[in-house]
This record gives sequence, C-alpha cells and structure tokens, in this order.
Amino acid sequence: TLLGASTEGRIENIAIGYGYSRRELRSAAFVGDNLDARKAAVAKRAHGQKINDIAAWGAEALGIKGFFNHPNIAIMDAADKAAAGDSTSWDVATAAEILADINALLGSVPDNSNEMYKATDVLLPGTKMRILEQRMLSSDGNNGVTTIIEMVRKSHPGVNFRECNDLKAANSLGNLTVDAMVAYIRGGEFGAELVIPGGMYFEQYPPQEDGLHIKIPCESEVGGVKLEHPLGVVRMDGI
Repeated sequence: TLLGASTEGRIENIAIGYGYSRRELRSAAFVGDNLDARKAAVAKRAHGQKINDIAAWGAEALGIKGFFNHPNIAIMDAADKAAAGDSTSWDVATAAEILADINALLGSVPDNSNEMYKATDVLLPGTKMRILEQRMLSSDGNNGVTTIIEMVRKSHPGVNFRECNDLKAANSLGNLTVDAMVAYIRGGEFGAELVIPGGMYFEQYPPQEDGLHIKIPCESEVGGVKLEHPLGVVRMDGI
C-alpha cells in the first residue's frame, strides 16, 4: 500500500492586461499599424516572464516554491581555485579545476540519493557556458584541440548542458550573490513539474469599453514548482 499526506499549495494570479484609446485605434488604422496584436504580444510576454520568475525562484511572500531555491534540494559550493586564494569563480579557474567542479556536481546526485538518481541536464549562465565552449583543456600540437565541454560530454554522455541566465547572480531576483549551476532530472517520472492550474498560461478576455478607452483584461495562474524527487536536484554556487 502506498500512503501519503495531503499538502496545500498557493496559487499566484497574474493580471496584466492592455488597452488603447479610440484615438490610438484611429491612428493605427490610418497608417496600417496592427496596434492590437502588438500590445497583445507585449502583455503575453509579461505574463510569460512572471511565470518564469516564479518557476525559477518562487514567491516567498505567498509561500510558493521555486525550482532553484526549493527548500528540499541540496546546495553545494564550488571549490576554491588555486590561482585566486579563496575565490571559487570560474573566471580565475584552470580548465582542470572547472572540470573538477562539474564532476563533483554530477557525482553528487547519485551520491546523495544512494545511486537512485542520475542527472540528465545541467543549467548554467551563458557566460559560464561560453567558458566551457571556448577554454582549451588540452592540445596535441597538431591542431587537435579539446575544450572543456568536449571533455565533459565524453565523461558524462547523455547529459545536456544548457544556458539559463536565471542562475546568473545579477538575474536571480536577489536569491544569489554568486553565479550558480544546477544538475537535475529533466521531465519523466522523476522530474520537477511546473504547476499551472487549469493550464492557464495566458488567457485574453473580450474587449471592454471604458469611456474613450478600450481595455483587454488578461490573466494567467501559476502555483510554483512541484518537486516530488528533490534528491534528483543539486545546485552548486560560486562558479
């Protein structure tokens, strides 16, 4: 028998609409500008950005959990780099030190879960991805160059490395003081799930007249991230 306890989660309602005045409508019709579609696209993007922010970092005031700061995931620090004292940043690291950080991150998932889980994906900021793609690990002197990412893919076949700039400290909504990377299981039975009640990613309602303005209300909802297998996720800070 499989038993479980019920839990409750909060839902964030996102209400970002758009509108235009009758003068704007007349001007757009005169010059042939599709004003309606342009503003709708901006509103839809705003909803998407808000959902992305909550999926990444949650909404602490509402008790909504995000993926990268979920209270149940393991967090580890990158190793100190020899060339810079107590700094852990890849900006001052050798190729071998960077490779050691990646091996430690990916190895920690099966280690922490008693070999139950193995990561399928690693997310890291674009600036750090470019270090992997451009920094040379070795050369045989005959134009045969091995970059860090080439070596990593040989060492960890099947693991996907992808850019995610939410893990850059400056883009983390105050959740990080240093850049980070995350190893996790993507999709399937053990992956994290973004909660979108009723599939309401973005819904646009009929226009409503308000004096000389026409308003178009828009709505979406998000409940954060459901993470049933937190031992399948590890974050490394300080890369």
